[in-house]
Amino acid sequence: MRILLDYTFQNKSLNLLFLIAGCISINYLVPYIFGVYNYENYLWIYTLMEFAAVLVAFSIGTLVWLIKDGLEEYGGKFVLISGLTFFAVSIIDLMHVMSSAGMPAFITPNNEPKAAIFFIAGRLLITLGIIIAVLWPQKWMTNTKKDAKVIIAILAVIVSLTLLLATEYLSSISVLFAVEERLSTLKIQLEYLIVSLYCFGMLMLWFVRTKIRESVFYNLCYFLAFSAFSDATFTLHGDFCDTYNLLGHIYKVTAYYFLFKAVYMSGIVNYFYTLGEMGKMSAELLKDHISVEAVLEIQMPKLKKMLPQAEQTVVCFPCGPTCFHTGFSEGRFSELFAVGKEFIVNETILQLGNKIQIIQDPESLLDHNIKDIDTSISVILKASRQMLYIPLTSKGIIYGHIFVFTFRPSHCFSLEDIEKVRVFQQFGTLAIAQAKTQETITKLSYEDSLTGLPNRRFFFEELSKIKYEADKYCIPFTIVYVDMNDLKYLNDNVGHEAGDGALRMLGDTIRSVLRLSDVPARLGGDEFAILFRHMNLAEGIQKINELKDVFSKMVLEDLGHTFSAAVGGASYPEESTREDELLGLADDRMYEHKRLMKAKANL
Repeated sequence: MRILLDYTFQNKSLNLLFLIAGCISINYLVPYIFGVYNYENYLWIYTLMEFAAVLVAFSIGTLVWLIKDGLEEYGGKFVLISGLTFFAVSIIDLMHVMSSAGMPAFITPNNEPKAAIFFIAGRLLITLGIIIAVLWPQKWMTNTKKDAKVIIAILAVIVSLTLLLATEYLSSISVLFAVEERLSTLKIQLEYLIVSLYCFGMLMLWFVRTKIRESVFYNLCYFLAFSAFSDATFTLHGDFCDTYNLLGHIYKVTAYYFLFKAVYMSGIVNYFYTLGEMGKMSAELLKDHISVEAVLEIQMPKLKKMLPQAEQTVVCFPCGPTCFHTGFSEGRFSELFAVGKEFIVNETILQLGNKIQIIQDPESLLDHNIKDIDTSISVILKASRQMLYIPLTSKGIIYGHIFVFTFRPSHCFSLEDIEKVRVFQQFGTLAIAQAKTQETITKLSYEDSLTGLPNRRFFFEELSKIKYEADKYCIPFTIVYVDMNDLKYLNDNVGHEAGDGALRMLGDTIRSVLRLSDVPARLGGDEFAILFRHMNLAEGIQKINELKDVFSKMVLEDLGHTFSAAVGGASYPEESTREDELLGLADDRMYEHKRLMKAKANL
């Protein structure tokens, strides 16, 4: 059912075709329609359709009143004014139904002029309410709770005046619906005025379409179009139960269906459903400091729940001018976008910008003249039927990109999906930005800014972990201290830039002798340390001797200056099982090596 509605919604020409086909075919259907119902049967059809319209308008007005405190900005102002207007319209339409022939007397005896006044008043109020909602300046609405009460008070006065006009003062005004004429000239003119106002309302909506949710905008246009055709059709009917009257009411109910979608489904239910999902997601994200990977593990199931038709989701982050790396991948082509994989993209993809959009022909994004574009991108773009692009952007900064693909015609994205993911985009971007900021802060708190090596804090935390594993599983490890010689001499006689350059070179040299499992660190000043996992005493002695050779002579080529570093170490568990003793042994041996190097230099 949802797929059918989405298909109808996206193919806007079907709605216009329905409008035109109804008007063209109605005369040809007269014999068949009158063969189905008579006057008494039509009264039930008429009443049912009128009450359906009343129920929709009343539901919208009630819900808007309940959520008035959360309606802000231009879109919220529009929903507030138009929604409360429909609340008043529901009351007037109800009085119209109660005043129709065949219904119990409503205040005064029922008759056609009385019902006509309620009908005209309701239609006028709808058109004026939408036009005022579009044109009303945002600056004149600063307190939605107070403004809602003012709007309700004005509408209450309008409803009361309409009631008095249709009952107590009915005889004092021109007859709108004369029994002998069926449709008076004045009523026809008022109907044409209402049709004109509907068209004017559509024109005003067009000018403010960028300020209103896209799905709400299109559904309101359909509502106004069907309402305009409904009123135009009512000017043609000659009998209460003729085909034009029936068509007018069908158009009216259809118009209220689009109104229901515009304000209720698109404007409210989707928004608060998405907001609820984002609230749950935020609660999980706020539990603790969290990484980007963990954020994606929480976010992506939420996105999948919001977009059940999605068949492939790829989240990537920029790592260069034309290079992305995969942060998350799930679906049919996940093997092509392994997490951490880097790939090159073309200029067309880079220019998608910071706006959520549905790409109907993803293959059109390929630039076949570019040979170095990643083949995985070509494969997925050629295979997909649709792509939903969601940039993770805030204040002009793009933190990442989400690409969601479908591969079957029955799985398609709609304009309502864009509205759903717009809220997700806001929450998701903030969470990603916060996680990246937290990662940066964490990195800085554990990293030496000069050499890029981990700092003292990180080293001793890792030592505690390694020591715990060693005690539990009897795993050997070796601690090595490295201390640079003559750093003070370099700083005082050559310059601090030379000293910093020597420290950076020493850090780079340490990296070059490490395995992936080893832990290097700059402890401070000219002191460095290395934790060699799974290295026993014999292996440790061999490694220390290698390091002594590596650090015996290093050259600052720009300055033509050489320097060296002393090395000392100790191994667990052969030399000690206590952390402090191991550190003491490594430190003592490092200083012993330093003394030997100085003594050798003085010879």
